[in-house]
Amino acid sequence: MRRDRADEVLEQWAKIAESTRRPEEAPRPRPVRNLNVAPALGTAVAAVAITLVVVVLWAALPPARPAGPLSSTPPASSIASSTASPGATASPSAVSPSPSSSSVPSNSPSVRPVATPVPSGVIARIAIPHPDSQTAIEDAVAIVGDSLWVADASQAYLVRIDLLTDQVVATIPVDHSDLIAGDGRLWTISPTGMDLPTVTLSRVDLVRNRVLPTDYPVAQAAGFGSLWSMSPQDGLRKIDPQTGEVTASWPSVKGLDLQVACGALWFENVDGTLLNRVDPSNGHVTEQIATPEGAGHVRDAAGGCWVVLGDPGDFPSGFGYLARLGTTEGILDQSPLLGERVHIAGDTFWTSTADGLIQRIDPLTAAPIGHAWQLPASDLPTTAFPGKFADWRLFSAEGSLWLITATAVDHLDVSTAP
Repeated sequence: MRRDRADEVLEQWAKIAESTRRPEEAPRPRPVRNLNVAPALGTAVAAVAITLVVVVLWAALPPARPAGPLSSTPPASSIASSTASPGATASPSAVSPSPSSSSVPSNSPSVRPVATPVPSGVIARIAIPHPDSQTAIEDAVAIVGDSLWVADASQAYLVRIDLLTDQVVATIPVDHSDLIAGDGRLWTISPTGMDLPTVTLSRVDLVRNRVLPTDYPVAQAAGFGSLWSMSPQDGLRKIDPQTGEVTASWPSVKGLDLQVACGALWFENVDGTLLNRVDPSNGHVTEQIATPEGAGHVRDAAGGCWVVLGDPGDFPSGFGYLARLGTTEGILDQSPLLGERVHIAGDTFWTSTADGLIQRIDPLTAAPIGHAWQLPASDLPTTAFPGKFADWRLFSAEGSLWLITATAVDHLDVSTAP
């Protein structure tokens, strides 16, 4: 007896299903309904219906893998910045391809997302939370290990940036604070501002990224294995960072702006006309340097001890000098008069102007010596937003340089000529 066409189609389907080696995933064809028409027409319609079902099901099955050189499909390439983090955008020179987690057919073009351009000479731009608030003041920025910490000047948060990956790795709620870094530890003094309530010292837990209040005396500096405080009432005091106990005090040593640098403690007298060097082992003042114009922070830089005298950078009338200090000889060398804001970062010296030009200089001649950056207009003040520019800070660690503005932290490429 002649076989019905539907039986032939079903037999072909069974062979196809067997060739795929996935019979458990191939739905069985649905039975043909009785269309209640003439037998010949019913047979033809049923055959067409079954054929359509088989074609649809066959298309849904995964194709068998062909053998040969095309059996391995190369992964798609994608653009990845050096930061690989939200808010950190690499410059075009820092962008490099990296494997994608998904594969595409070998004859398909790779899809490359467009990297947002950043200024020339910038390795990565790290967007900070709450941008456009105000650039953090110098005392609210610190480097501890491989992290840059920024306490925002007008928002209640402390930001931790991993300098190895150029990523924001923690944002910690905190009162308006200054930061103290030393001996691998970080501390906050808060709150800051006018008409303060009781000021407290807190320890930053660098493992769990949290701020832990203490009942310690309020300190202003850390180093030589201790915390250090200075006040008009108590003078200079040495504090154990583990217990908060005052281990030594020198009531007659009094002044302002206590800091640790160049193997000593430093402070200014009350009227700001003398810079005092203190031996941390005994609290003795070993040197006094006349600074009638005032003095900034003392820095270890370029194999020497440096300080900015005067107040350069108060546009347009600021003035000042870079000075190199001796061990006991006071000022050894001094630069010409500087009108721009001055930054000492690692072993390098820089000036910046109100229109966004940042220039490396020789510390003794103040002459430009190669590297410079022009900040884009988006980082500068505008008529609509005059408060966008407050200042910028330069910080250095392990030979790298970071620029802090009100909106971002830029990792600068100091190997790139302007």
